[in-house]
Amino acid sequence: MGGRTTLLVLTFSLAVLSIELGISHGCREKERKALIDFKRGLHDPSNRLSSWVGEDCCAWEGVGCSNISGHVIKLDLRNRRRTYLTEDCTHQEVYYLLDDDPGCNWALRGDITPSLCSLQQLSHLDLSGNYFLQKPIPKFIGAFRRLTYLNLSGAGFMGRVPDQLGNLSTLQHLDLSYNCYRDDEGGGFFCLYLENTGWISLLTSLRHLNMNRVHFTNASNWLQDLNALPRVQEIELSSCGLGTFPRSLSHVNFTSLITLDLRYNDINSTIPDWVFNITSLEYLYLGGNGLYGFFPDSVTKLTSLRALDLSGSVFQDGFMQVAPISNICKLQILYLRSVPIHDVLANLEMVFSGCLRYSMEELDLSNTHLSGSFPDWLGNIKNLKSLNLSFNSLYGSVPASIGNLSLLQHLVLCFNDLNGAISEGIGQLKSLVYLDLNSNSLSLSEVQLANLSSLRLMEDDLANLSSLKYLEISYNSIQLNKSVDWIPPFQLTTLYMGFCQILPVPHFPKWLRTQNTLCELDLSNTGIKETIPNWLSSNLRYLYLSNNKITGHLPPRISNTMPSLQWLDLSMNNISDGIPFSYCRSSNKLVGGVPDSLCNLQTLESLHLRRNNLSGPIPLCLKSCTELELDLGGTQLRGSLPDWLGNFKNLKSLDLSYNFLYGSVPASLANLSSLQSLILYSNELNGTISEAIGGLKGLIQLDLYNNSFRLSEVHFANLSSLKYLDISYNYIDLSKGDDWIPPFQLQNLYMIFCQIVPRPHFPKWLRLQTTLRYLSLSSTSIKGRIPNWLPSSLEYLSLSNNEISGDVPQYLPNLMPTSSRNLRYNETFTMFLDLSHNSLHGSVPTSLGNLSSLRSLFLYSNDLNGSIAEGIGGLKGLNYLVLSYNSFRLSELHLVNLSSLKYLDISYNYIDLNKGDEWIPPFQLRSLYMTFCQIVPRPHFPRWLRLQTTLRDLSLSSTSIKERIPNWLPSSLEYLSLSNNEISGDVPQYLPNLMYLDLSNNSLTDHLSPRILNMMPSLQFLDLSNNKIPGFIVGFWTICGSILLNSRWRIAYFQAIDNMCDELYVVLVLNVAMFKRKLMVGGQVD
Repeated sequence: MGGRTTLLVLTFSLAVLSIELGISHGCREKERKALIDFKRGLHDPSNRLSSWVGEDCCAWEGVGCSNISGHVIKLDLRNRRRTYLTEDCTHQEVYYLLDDDPGCNWALRGDITPSLCSLQQLSHLDLSGNYFLQKPIPKFIGAFRRLTYLNLSGAGFMGRVPDQLGNLSTLQHLDLSYNCYRDDEGGGFFCLYLENTGWISLLTSLRHLNMNRVHFTNASNWLQDLNALPRVQEIELSSCGLGTFPRSLSHVNFTSLITLDLRYNDINSTIPDWVFNITSLEYLYLGGNGLYGFFPDSVTKLTSLRALDLSGSVFQDGFMQVAPISNICKLQILYLRSVPIHDVLANLEMVFSGCLRYSMEELDLSNTHLSGSFPDWLGNIKNLKSLNLSFNSLYGSVPASIGNLSLLQHLVLCFNDLNGAISEGIGQLKSLVYLDLNSNSLSLSEVQLANLSSLRLMEDDLANLSSLKYLEISYNSIQLNKSVDWIPPFQLTTLYMGFCQILPVPHFPKWLRTQNTLCELDLSNTGIKETIPNWLSSNLRYLYLSNNKITGHLPPRISNTMPSLQWLDLSMNNISDGIPFSYCRSSNKLVGGVPDSLCNLQTLESLHLRRNNLSGPIPLCLKSCTELELDLGGTQLRGSLPDWLGNFKNLKSLDLSYNFLYGSVPASLANLSSLQSLILYSNELNGTISEAIGGLKGLIQLDLYNNSFRLSEVHFANLSSLKYLDISYNYIDLSKGDDWIPPFQLQNLYMIFCQIVPRPHFPKWLRLQTTLRYLSLSSTSIKGRIPNWLPSSLEYLSLSNNEISGDVPQYLPNLMPTSSRNLRYNETFTMFLDLSHNSLHGSVPTSLGNLSSLRSLFLYSNDLNGSIAEGIGGLKGLNYLVLSYNSFRLSELHLVNLSSLKYLDISYNYIDLNKGDEWIPPFQLRSLYMTFCQIVPRPHFPRWLRLQTTLRDLSLSSTSIKERIPNWLPSSLEYLSLSNNEISGDVPQYLPNLMYLDLSNNSLTDHLSPRILNMMPSLQFLDLSNNKIPGFIVGFWTICGSILLNSRWRIAYFQAIDNMCDELYVVLVLNVAMFKRKLMVGGQVD
């Protein structure tokens, strides 16, 4: 009896205790209601929360409860279908990628309601990959005092990170990365930001911190605050705009730190020593910061290091400074992309011949100025999985030793000068998934093929690559002669063969019919003459077949056989029949009207018929297509613009450029309320546009270039969304008062050859355009001085061909890259300043040297004089410098810092060439023009020209040089003008790439050798008139006879002037088109 009583008492006590402690197998009612309220604030397009019904919230998807108390302790609503978190789902698009992220369709959208505060026992919260409408992170999240895991990455949050997160003292994992969005209208790229990092120092339990792309605004103490985290193991602060690298740290508290990621923060300094005192580091990422100085030997202290990224750094004494890396025996990943090594690849063997030979798995040496042949020692790094040697100057063949890399999965050799066979090497890489050989000269000639067991360059080379998914072989040659039934061992997703020479005849590779997973295919510019086969992959999304000779028609029902197709480019072909569906159909031979079959396409979004020969009207039934983008540019359309264009109520883009349209713009265009882009350039339109265009408040781009419109500021008074405006070659009345405030903020304004009335002047309202990046007022007859109120946001400024006078102003716009403003990242700009053909005088101000981002500077045809040392000499990033037709006094000293210079024109100036023969310029020029340059102390060939191995264009005409032509002129020369000098000696015969040679009006006396045709096989223009060359008849007819027998020269013509003794004038013109391109002003610099 006593035992039974004891049992009953114990049972009753446990029941009471269970009630007191809340032990339950279901969730708490208060918390269930909080979750239901949270759900009401969300839009759930994919019904991910469909299980959120019933009483037991612990059984709901993404909800986790305590087995003891029944409290909700975990809310995991991560969108696992998001492929990329680096961009937002604002438009369900992933910027920088070709296709949308389908995971955005699964994103929860809406608000985080305060009702979640009821979940006070919450320890795990993950909302990553969803989209919370660019709202701030709720401050009440800081009230979840039990949180150990918080992940809000890629969730569409915006604004300031709340300091209240510092209350989460138990937090171990914090991820706020990739909360950014792109403003399509403003062009900005905006991210979460924090103004101080003090609250982070309170998270003493933190082990993982990821704030990639969270902008640290005025957070100068970030390092000290992070150093207060004794348990932190991973710190990821990539693209945070840190800007500084603290030089010292009194005590390193990161005793457990394993990963430190500070990439892309514009940290322009040396690497501080405290980094190498974190001996626990295994992963160190410092790439993309422009670090410089000597590479510290103390890197060897990081004995546990597995990954090192120093991409974009510049170390003194070249690669030898990085030699200590060879002693880090656990190093598996080494990224040195864009580190200027300037060495022969074979010389790097000493770094990788030790223990690195066994540990290295990923090696990136792309764009490091490596040269030489492909060495065998790379084949000894047996564990290598990824190798990138792209954008270098490697030549020769790929050695067979690369076949030893049996684990290699990723191989990138694009943009080199590789050639020859690759079958013995690359063909053995069975683990290879990604292969990029783009822009080389890999091929097999018949002579080479004679010694091989197979006549297939690529198909046999690929026969063993069973893991291959990505193949890029553009700009190479490929032998396709496998039988029709050949089945490759791989299933590609991506194949790029653009500009590939397909042998023996250009055709669609028959084995493509077996590639069922193929999503992207590029066969553009390959010379294919067939019709499009009907067996291409049904999974294709992108198909590029432009610039071929494809004939016939598209396969019937192609929209059914390729249901995933998003982009089809058939431009520049010979397709001539109807269009069964629309994606892109530019530059074919479509004639007549647009086929009515287009009208049945209810989902049509984009119609491109550019550069066809249309004659019929645009079908009215197209107005039923929503969000249409219509491109009829260059289609030979004639007549006036029809009123019914105003029926396209959902039209977003209209391009009618390069036609023969005349008359005024119909008022009905004002009905296009959705129109964002209107392009009417190069027509014969005229009249006013006030009623038609003036009401398009959503218009972002307006291009009226080269018409005869009569415009005024009144026409733009309502265009509040306008960002891009081109009214060049029109008339505009700028009669608004100085106090007029435009409703728009432009980014681009072009008014070239614009007739400004009542008088040419700078529009005063430009001072209010704070976002203006590109401004051209060239050839507008503006007089006077450059105003001091031009927007400081300018990146491109062209004021050429005017009557601007005065000095070059001290207060020119900063022309700084926008990446340093408005929280933008990873953008590259070309800074441009053109003040040429004006009446500027005086010297170049020293303030010009502050334009550190300047890439192009044109000051020619002014009255400028004096020295330029302090002004221009400090522009290290300058690519183009044109100072001709001034009175500058230059010297080589002014050029010693211009390490990026490619194009230099100092004609009609003075230059002092007094550097010794041993001087090595910091630049590699492509073009140098010194015509009519007064060279002191004596006219001569600059000795440093021998080092310009990339020089293509050289003019030293009319410089009074009296020397013989040296034998060390660069063999890369294509254009050489030495006319009107006193040069004696031989005609040069050692320039194999030379196409233009002008030696007229000199004192050449040696015989003209008939070998000139063999020594300079590319020569197209030769002028030797007014010299003293003997043996005219023999020399002339010897060359002439050789030319007549040479088919490549047969179309040349000659003109000999023989009415003056001892004078010879020979002009050879082979290719008029190429010749004209060569004589274009300045040429082209790659």
